[in-house]
Amino acid sequence: MAVWHYEVALVPRAGIIRHHAGIPEELPGYRAIWNPEEGADEMFPNYWVDSLPEHLAEEIRGILPQFESWSDDALMFGKNETNRIVIRLGHDLDFRFDLREPDLNLLRWVAEFAQAHDLFWVSG
Repeated sequence: MAVWHYEVALVPRAGIIRHHAGIPEELPGYRAIWNPEEGADEMFPNYWVDSLPEHLAEEIRGILPQFESWSDDALMFGKNETNRIVIRLGHDLDFRFDLREPDLNLLRWVAEFAQAHDLFWVSG
């Protein structure tokens, strides 16, 4: 990721509550500085167990064109060099914004999309 890219994950609220029995102050796997407590077996939980992120692909395809992915396990939308959305099948949904030429309409769309699907905006 370049310094002009800002990346966030959209994480389902229901999955967080199911996994943690509430909303914790930090989400394992999304820490700004990966520094788990000594001796802790911290992992990257799959918060998408109840609803798969690929079910949102058609809606995303309506705002950004899909392009060829570097992985059979991922769907990619937008442009790899600029604004990009990546769905890692079964477990992750990431948005990357190019801050060199901010697209405020896309930013607004992502915020509305997250709200409509009850997703938390998580940066690490």
